[in-house]
Amino acid sequence: MTHDDGPTRDERRLARTRSRLGVLGVGLFVGGPVLGAALTVVGVVVALGGEPRWVLLAFAGIAVGFGVTFAGFRLLAHLEVARSDDAAPDAAA
Repeated sequence: MTHDDGPTRDERRLARTRSRLGVLGVGLFVGGPVLGAALTVVGVVVALGGEPRWVLLAFAGIAVGFGVTFAGFRLLAHLEVARSDDAAPDAAA
């Protein structure tokens, strides 16, 4: 079902899905370094207090930070490619 005055239901649903995925991507991209830094600081501080096993938390924090940031970046890059693919036919017309 198409409308002359606006997007179809499927187009609106796709736009809402992409919007939600964009928010998730930004959250992961920004939250990854924050979570990683927090875990790393806690691991280092507790390890300096006398428990050397907590250094593993510092390494886990670094790994989690990079992993979550990378996941957010991949999601945002995928959405940007999808957006540019949708805009390309309109520019050619």
